[in-house]
Amino acid sequence: MDAEDQDRYRVGCAAEVAAILRAMAHRRALITAWYGGGGAFALTAVLEADASRDELILDQVHEKHAAALLASRGIQCTGTHDGVEIRFVVDAVQPVLFQGVAALRSALPVKLLRLQRREYFRVVTPAQTPVTCTIPAAAGPIEAPVLDMSCGGLALWIAQDVLVLERGTVLHGCRLRLPRFGTVETDMQVVRVEKPILRAGAVGQGCGCAFVDMGEGERKRVQRYVMELERSRNARLSGLR
Repeated sequence: MDAEDQDRYRVGCAAEVAAILRAMAHRRALITAWYGGGGAFALTAVLEADASRDELILDQVHEKHAAALLASRGIQCTGTHDGVEIRFVVDAVQPVLFQGVAALRSALPVKLLRLQRREYFRVVTPAQTPVTCTIPAAAGPIEAPVLDMSCGGLALWIAQDVLVLERGTVLHGCRLRLPRFGTVETDMQVVRVEKPILRAGAVGQGCGCAFVDMGEGERKRVQRYVMELERSRNARLSGLR
């Protein structure tokens, strides 16, 4: 993630950082704490966050991780809250008693990243029933496969040298074909351009786009499609299908 993307998702107000972490504590959301500068990690959870005391309390970790975690600096923490990925770093932790139970204390993170807006849940589009997007271009329309999408935008794959896109470019009159839900026409703005990636043996560009001025009827159709994919995914994970 580049610096501009981090700025977009960064929360730097201590009170707001604490509020998000307290909400995670209320849900007993798991936190993965990566330590030691390598691939080692321990599972924990937020117990309390207090901006006035500059304090974050984490649940005790398994004893096999405790010594190494206490000796580590720059501990990378990741978790989710309401479907949104949360990332933050604590400089160090130390043992403490919290409400009479062993726990870990650190200074409150100076910032955290929320990597997806709460109202926009992203789903991967199924390979069996692909979603495609037709982009008007001077040399003729370009049909690009959609990798994933949400109610706010989508990610495309565009074959190398077919179309060069830059961040901020607005693509007018794009047509998005949703299996069983019809065609949606919308403008889109390029918000992210990724390094070349390989797909089905071909090299192409990954590109994230946000919908622009989408009509209410079109937006509802996209929302219904995204919700249907999410329901199908949850059913499969539950062993119902």
